[in-house]
Amino acid sequence: MKQGYTVQQWKKMRDDDLTYVKDAITSVTPLAGVTANALAHLREEWVSWRDDHVQIRIPAEAPCNEYKHRGGEDLVGQLPPLIERDKTCRYCRKSGNTEHFENLWNTGVYTDENGVARTYTTYLNRDIAKPAVDLLERVFKQHDRPEFALSARSIDWAVQHFDHENTEDGTAAYSKLIRTGAVIYCEYGLSKDEIAEITPYNPDTIRQIVGRTPRTNFENIDTRSLLISINEIEPVTLDELADRLDRRMETMSQRLNRLKALDRVIAEDNHPGPPKATWRTTDLWNTPFECDRCGYTCYTLNGISMHERHKHGVHQTTKDIS
Repeated sequence: MKQGYTVQQWKKMRDDDLTYVKDAITSVTPLAGVTANALAHLREEWVSWRDDHVQIRIPAEAPCNEYKHRGGEDLVGQLPPLIERDKTCRYCRKSGNTEHFENLWNTGVYTDENGVARTYTTYLNRDIAKPAVDLLERVFKQHDRPEFALSARSIDWAVQHFDHENTEDGTAAYSKLIRTGAVIYCEYGLSKDEIAEITPYNPDTIRQIVGRTPRTNFENIDTRSLLISINEIEPVTLDELADRLDRRMETMSQRLNRLKALDRVIAEDNHPGPPKATWRTTDLWNTPFECDRCGYTCYTLNGISMHERHKHGVHQTTKDIS
């Protein structure tokens, strides 16, 4: 399994003046984890609009697009005009089925345990995956289009015209853009199991992607993992916790005091010494943290910090705590 783009590289792609197609492949592709085939055929009937998230259910098979774009690869900030198709797209013709596309996931049809082709479902949190949600709403709600109506040619052209300093030929790769979703969600503080719940990847594949992507890892113990560790072995002293998690006592002390201020842990002076205090979780330890500005919730403090930066433009003056 190869790596994804780093969050910095992904943001650089998003900083460009984006055409409709480039917007789609840098937002929906990584954050929803959709293949180029599924993205080209993406339609409104696959989307369910929820209060806190958007669900996309990709079928194993579906009719080819009814529409295609008339040009539009160079239109920035606009949706190119649609025209009706007079023949099926290249994906469908190549598959040998002129009426349906086959949804291939990675190297084969996405199947259940009995080998039957089935749907795969992804979930876009309205805050974490805001770029993808915004585009979906723009296409399907504001412009009332029935489908994305992309083509293999437009996707290939857009991908190859992303200049990228860290690739051998200076271009991007679609498969690497798909994998970048795991990297982005990791940066938000989600665990590999949490990422697996909202993307088509399994936890082991997510671990491989993150492990091979520079400046990205799950080694930083997120807030939820820290609280779970305390809850499992409480009451616990500072040095016992630092030894168990292989972290410096100064770092653990800082994080415990932050969690104490947020009423997730308490310290009791009941240890014979030193350190004389033991730590335990409060009744609120398993309660998600909440953004003061909009009520967005997340189980990690790093996730809240990322949300505040992206959603509200809030920049921390001190180092964020996971």
